[in-house]
Formats: sequence, C-alpha cells, structure tokens
Amino acid sequence: MAKIAFLVALVISLTDARQHIPTHYLPLSQEIIDYVNSIKTTWKAAPSRRFEGKSIQYLKGLCGVIEDPNNEKLPGIC
Repeated sequence: MAKIAFLVALVISLTDARQHIPTHYLPLSQEIIDYVNSIKTTWKAAPSRRFEGKSIQYLKGLCGVIEDPNNEKLPGIC
C-alpha cells in the first residue's frame, strides 16, 4: 500500500495539469483508479483483490499512519 501511495503521489507531482488528488474519492475505489489513469502517464492504476474488503484503518496502518492522541491535523496545501 505504501508503494501505491508513493506512486500515486509521484504521478500527481510530475503532472502540471493536476496538482492534487481530490479528497472526496475513497482509497482504492474505482473513481480514484480512473482519476489516476486519466492523468495519462506510463504508470497505470488497477484494482487489487489483495485489499478487497479491508478497512480504511487497516490500509492506513499499512502506510504507517498513526492516530494522533491530540487530534492535531497537518496543514493542507491547497
């Protein structure tokens, strides 16, 4: 999952037309896959049965995301 997140971030950062992934798409949804593929790079996103039925908390855990006990948020970039 961390590799997928890194590749998505890399693709987005290398594209002038798109500056960020819309936050209303759910991770691993067909909408986010279609969005990433619409950027038209050589890398293509595809669904994975490996993560089918897994919770968002589980996926965040794979990425090393931990809950902040103080509920602090990082500033946005938009």
